[in-house]
Amino acid sequence: MDQLFCLLGTAFADADRLLPITFPTDELRGFATGRDDDIRLFVLNRGDTARELTLPKSMNGNLLRMTIDARPNRNLPLSTSLAETSMVDERITLPAYSISLIGKRETLEFTPPLSADDNLFSRRPDLQFWYPPYASEQPRFDPRGVYTVDLSKCKDKSVAVLKMNLASSELSTTQEYTVAFEVKSSTAGGLIVKLPKTDNAQGEYSILGRNVNGLRYTFKFDPASNEGEVSFVFAGDLIAQGPTIEFRNFRISPNNPR
Repeated sequence: MDQLFCLLGTAFADADRLLPITFPTDELRGFATGRDDDIRLFVLNRGDTARELTLPKSMNGNLLRMTIDARPNRNLPLSTSLAETSMVDERITLPAYSISLIGKRETLEFTPPLSADDNLFSRRPDLQFWYPPYASEQPRFDPRGVYTVDLSKCKDKSVAVLKMNLASSELSTTQEYTVAFEVKSSTAGGLIVKLPKTDNAQGEYSILGRNVNGLRYTFKFDPASNEGEVSFVFAGDLIAQGPTIEFRNFRISPNNPR
């Protein structure tokens, strides 16, 4: 694991300018690379316990983390992803046996931007808010194209769900798609995104921050999964804080269209 950590470090453009980082435990090792205005952290947790890390104030901004699962003796199919990407706030959790690369989204986001011409949402997506039961007062897009969910209206609920209907986009079951959007929250927390694809019953957890985070997910459309919709699930711990969640700039496009 240590050798993999060192090998990945040499792949960075600024690998000739590494600054070692000291941690209070020997289970964590790491270094920083980059200029003062574009710091990136590379951290190894080689222990069997998750660790908390507070990022330097100089890194404040729209941060992205790529986490590599380096657990030993993983007997998984080759199709299983060993790396995950997520937005992070000032304080993050480093999973056991993991390697994390943390930096500004603009620096680490290597996937090409989605073109407006490729957007299958001809206008704005059809969104319906449940908390449950069905919410009688539905949020609306404002003139700026921002869709705001006020979770303070359902503080007595253990779960709330925002559903995105994809029927008007006429998705094909033989095609892979990317859905992207921007989101921010008035308080720190997270949401679960459930996609209309096979084996996504548990969904994918993403961090919410006070800055606008750009999130994107890929899926091969399965109309029988998750009712053929994209669902954003808010759990009780976030609802209890009563935050407002803002969504904007929804995009859905085919990957390598046939």
